[in-house]
Amino acid sequence: MDNELDRFIEDCNTLQEKINTITQNKDFNIPLLTEIDDWEKMIIEKVKKVAEQVREQVIKLPNEKEVETKFNFEKYRQNLNQLKETGDFVEYDLKYLEQTVYQLNQDLKRLNQSLEFELCKEQSNQIQWDSLIYIKENPSYALKQSQQQQVNDQTQIVVSSRQVTLDCGGHPCTICNKCCDWNRNVRRAGATCTRNSVGTCYTAYCDCPGSCHCSYNDHIYSDVCNCAENK
Repeated sequence: MDNELDRFIEDCNTLQEKINTITQNKDFNIPLLTEIDDWEKMIIEKVKKVAEQVREQVIKLPNEKEVETKFNFEKYRQNLNQLKETGDFVEYDLKYLEQTVYQLNQDLKRLNQSLEFELCKEQSNQIQWDSLIYIKENPSYALKQSQQQQVNDQTQIVVSSRQVTLDCGGHPCTICNKCCDWNRNVRRAGATCTRNSVGTCYTAYCDCPGSCHCSYNDHIYSDVCNCAENK
């Protein structure tokens, strides 16, 4: 029993060393932090590109309106000069000129107003920024780590079981560390267990050396393997 306790104390020391290593070594976070920095730069570049496009529109649109207004004014002046020179005009021509003057005045008025255009930001205000990037555990990586941990645990059990010496002298199970020299009440080939027999429910009377744990008074034998793998 003292050997068993010493083994757990050794496991405790090993766990403490692993915890200290994880606490001291944070380098495993560096690739993820680098990826976050790259994402941040990419988003900033995209925002700058869109902002520059809107700036160009702010400069371009008024110029286009101004060019269009000047073109309409020049067309109006040419028509007016032509009617004056020929004197060939009717009531319809005068109404057309009147409408053209009115429209030109409206266009010039809008060009002189700095708030003719407004910035549309509704969609950008609706962006859920905290959902654009976030951290979650990689399922495949977690499964791989779990499988690797199971392999490590199984290896540790095998190593530990090789260090266990059973009172009965039998072979320890690699899973439960109990005697696996019996298949129910049949002694296995190559068995080294000193028990005389094991009952169907692992009850037996024997002459085990050392600390005997046999099942006197119908107590279930406590250190015989009952793992499914050994059935």
